[in-house]
Amino acid sequence: MVTNQLSLSFTRYSDEKLLTFSQFVYASVFGNSSFPTPTPTLPNLNKGILDYQTAWQQAQNRDTLKASIKNDKKQALIALLIQLKNYVEFTANDNVTVLQSSGFDLVKKNNDSVSLGTINTFSVKIGNPGEAISVCNGVKNVKMYVHCYTTYPDTLNSEWNEVITTTREHLFTDLQSATKYVFRIKAIGTHNQLSYSGNQVLVIQ
Repeated sequence: MVTNQLSLSFTRYSDEKLLTFSQFVYASVFGNSSFPTPTPTLPNLNKGILDYQTAWQQAQNRDTLKASIKNDKKQALIALLIQLKNYVEFTANDNVTVLQSSGFDLVKKNNDSVSLGTINTFSVKIGNPGEAISVCNGVKNVKMYVHCYTTYPDTLNSEWNEVITTTREHLFTDLQSATKYVFRIKAIGTHNQLSYSGNQVLVIQ
């Protein structure tokens, strides 16, 4: 009898949260020997993620048609994630370690909640030319950190570059010299809670 299942909570995520979650799941399944033949295929999942990301960014100006397209792409991505969730559950055969390695969340067996800590300190330091180092305090009950940057100034239409890691420090490379950037970090909890740092502005050497 199957006793461990994966949560469908991602079907209720906000736009940005679903994008980050789907990228994390893709990175978790990619190259994972426990899932040799995922359904959907990873190229199809990646296309769904990129299509949704593009539609979400284009809908930031509140155009009703673009918002409708974004919603269609969001539902298409959710359908792909549900398909992958079902494959993971079948393949894992109730093995908790294998289930968790997929990036999906397990269904909680009780009502206990695990609170996510906060990002209290965040800094960005200049490295070698074209480099910057982003670092924050260790966050309690964190599942992953998302190190982000965009060109200054940041607006509703800014396209943020994001790197998903399990470490609180990240080295950005290939940045443009003499260019001003805005940096931030998102911490994502074990139940996909979010904690944001403030923004830091830095001119790259």
